[in-house]
Amino acid sequence: MLRTRVLTGLVLAVLVAVSVLWLKTPYASLVFAVFWLIGADEWARLARLTRAGRVVYGGLFAAMLVGVITMGLPGAITDGVLWLAAVVWLLTFSFVLRFPRPLSRATITVMGLIVLAAAWLSFHRVHGVEPGGPGLILAALVIVWSADIGAYFVGRALGRTPLAPKVSPKKTWEGVAGGVTLATAVGALLALILDLSLLVLVPIAAATALISVVGDLGVSMLKRQAGLKDTGVLLPGHGGILDRFDGVTASLPFFVLGLQFAHVLD
Repeated sequence: MLRTRVLTGLVLAVLVAVSVLWLKTPYASLVFAVFWLIGADEWARLARLTRAGRVVYGGLFAAMLVGVITMGLPGAITDGVLWLAAVVWLLTFSFVLRFPRPLSRATITVMGLIVLAAAWLSFHRVHGVEPGGPGLILAALVIVWSADIGAYFVGRALGRTPLAPKVSPKKTWEGVAGGVTLATAVGALLALILDLSLLVLVPIAAATALISVVGDLGVSMLKRQAGLKDTGVLLPGHGGILDRFDGVTASLPFFVLGLQFAHVLD
């Protein structure tokens, strides 16, 4: 199982890196649109929508993607969606703390449209920044992946204190600390590589790592409520797209808002 998980992760990482670094923004955005479009169908399953409902849900998300790619979207609206997603993820953490108190189907449905749209808009917004947009996107992904790796190995070696036992029994506070520590160190290295201030990227990296944990817990909570082990079966050893991109989906808007606050995207 671990071998399959690692192999799938490596293939996915190469695909993502190639798409981010070598494709122009419209094409890179299209690749990630496919990822999150699949994620939209998986989210519809988490909301326990009917087959027809899932089709409509995916259609709404696809229409938004096509509209933004072909006609664009005013920056003020994009920023509004990102801030709205940030609020949704902060509320999600409170939902995790109150689990197993259930969320309504309508609540889950609306949450998904907001957070998936915000994640993709974050990608599209930053990737198009000249000249360093692709590098910033890859930095965000590497930070989240580092947080996952650090949490996994530190949690296995030192984990004793459960983080949210009713939602994800294997996650521990020690694992979170390990993940944030590694992600912060990676953020410092990336700041040097990208010629950014350490005072800018290091705190953004730490916040990005923490929010990625919220994304992981949020999706885990929805899976438990829906009675699902995984969000899908597309990725051997991982499950679905959301099983692999939950942390990225949650943290990208925060990463972008942090860069905007620090005037990196001006």
